[in-house]
Amino acid sequence: MPTSHLHLDDSLPVPKPAPNDGAYVLDRTWRVVDINDFALNHLAVSRAEAIGATLWSLAPGLIGTDC
Repeated sequence: MPTSHLHLDDSLPVPKPAPNDGAYVLDRTWRVVDINDFALNHLAVSRAEAIGATLWSLAPGLIGTDC
């Protein structure tokens, strides 16, 4: 059943990252919609810079890799 929007079900368990794990959420176009403080520090960007940016603009070293 195709849908135009995907929604997370609040009843689904979502694992919490460890305090020293970077975590982010991407949309279908690989743009950041949420990111934790550890990932922000690792990427050396502000939340305002990260939200809406593509993964590759924040981490160009990933281009052409399997990551």
